[in-house]
Amino acid sequence: MTVFQSPPHLQSELPKPAVYRPWLGGKYDVKPGLGPITRELGNGNADRRLIQLDTQFPAYRAAKLRTLAPLERPFYVCIDPQFAGINTEVQRRLAAQAAHEYPLRFSMDGSTLKTAEGQAHRLDGSPTTWDALVGHMQEDVAVVQLQPDGLEATTFLHLCSPNHWDPVEKVGRPFTAVHAPVAGIESVNKAAPQIVKLMVNATEPLVRFAWGLATDDTLNHHPSQPPGRDWTLPPFAAFVRYERQVIWGQPDLNASLFFIRTYFEDVLTLPDREPEAAAKLAAAIRTMTPESRVYKGVAGVADELADWFDGR
Repeated sequence: MTVFQSPPHLQSELPKPAVYRPWLGGKYDVKPGLGPITRELGNGNADRRLIQLDTQFPAYRAAKLRTLAPLERPFYVCIDPQFAGINTEVQRRLAAQAAHEYPLRFSMDGSTLKTAEGQAHRLDGSPTTWDALVGHMQEDVAVVQLQPDGLEATTFLHLCSPNHWDPVEKVGRPFTAVHAPVAGIESVNKAAPQIVKLMVNATEPLVRFAWGLATDDTLNHHPSQPPGRDWTLPPFAAFVRYERQVIWGQPDLNASLFFIRTYFEDVLTLPDREPEAAAKLAAAIRTMTPESRVYKGVAGVADELADWFDGR
């Protein structure tokens, strides 16, 4: 079974969450920003794992179970017919990777996946097994497939933590259509054929980060859910919501697995705790274009937020 040789976690207790601050560069931009998973980002072995389990797992697990209830699941788990040909093989490869990275929480017995909760699931591509597998991760998972005609499509989404977008609208669509609503994405979309080819061939996984500001630390912001607290209404709160996105190519399947791990950092008191870091966040907010401010939900308050983080 194909696995990426990332460091396994061999302790029964899960570690504290990894910490990333993609805004410390002091600039907001929309670029691929891809780097090898082997680069050191300050979190030791966690940086080199495709799957990152930590002490926040119970909260992520509970949030996933709510979205995977029978009436909710179709809004969060979407499969295009094109995925059928590789469904079972992708599931087996992801299960093998999980068992490699967390052998005390996942194990393989032939074509059966066993979880730490004592559940056993046949690796046959079934929805039940997908929910058991991805439902025991803190990441969401997507699959992009390259078609014989050279076009690509997002054919699988197991996405329980959408950030104000609808997975149903993305499944079966190409890279450019999936990302079209993102402000400032035009130059990236122009390079879409090269990016998709890179994704499919990235057998050594690649990592990138995306971030924005939020008034809460709610994982699920599907458009059907309550929109969240308004910036101008008390009680005031401010979080950086960011995603660690890992791309793992499967060239023999003409496909790529895409992992999305959502993180939050409470930054309301950052000016008092770390004024230099707060100033970097303020600078990054000020570089957001008007379009990006609208897309990120901070139009009308971005300058005030930047002043707050600057301590003005």
